[in-house]
Amino acid sequence: MQERHRLMDTMGFIGLGWLVYTFVCICLAVYVSAEKNRPDWEPYVFGFFLGPIGVLTMAVLPTMPAKKPRQGLTSLSKSPPTVGRVQQPQGRTSKPLGGEIQE
Repeated sequence: MQERHRLMDTMGFIGLGWLVYTFVCICLAVYVSAEKNRPDWEPYVFGFFLGPIGVLTMAVLPTMPAKKPRQGLTSLSKSPPTVGRVQQPQGRTSKPLGGEIQE
């Protein structure tokens, strides 16, 4: 009975060690991938399945060009549209919404 508990403790320790080892490999692969502008999925696959060989593979892969941000998301300099009055050409303005109606 004692041997069985000792075996279970050893197996649990090995499993925990494997999880920590895999986590460290994935973290290193994510760091290398970010430095090389690689796709987001690569470090997880290389780090999890290949371990330290995957980290070395990520380090040897060529650096990709930096991603350009989208134009629509970065331009915040434009003012928001005005609500309440309809803009007319040549400085004419209409009455505010819900204004009096003349017959």
